[in-house]
Amino acid sequence: MFPNPLPTWPTQINIHAVDAAIDNDQVLNGGSTTADRRISFVTALPPVTRSTALASPYKLVVVAGSWTRANADGSSASDILRLYVCRFADSETE
Repeated sequence: MFPNPLPTWPTQINIHAVDAAIDNDQVLNGGSTTADRRISFVTALPPVTRSTALASPYKLVVVAGSWTRANADGSSASDILRLYVCRFADSETE
């Protein structure tokens, strides 16, 4: 039996890959506009971490910042987790 991932999911960014070709090509989805899309779970990213799970297929690096509880003007806000998505040309260290 698989462990229950739900207790950790609300505190992480869940990254998925979606196959958009099925939306763009009616032949791929049998002519249906409501065909089931292919969505794959890639990784779960906790706060203050960097993920290179998307580096090879998409040339993307995703960085999760820390939780914030205030707006830029100092007023209170809901919990905010900043997320940075960086696309690179040659190397993930750019």
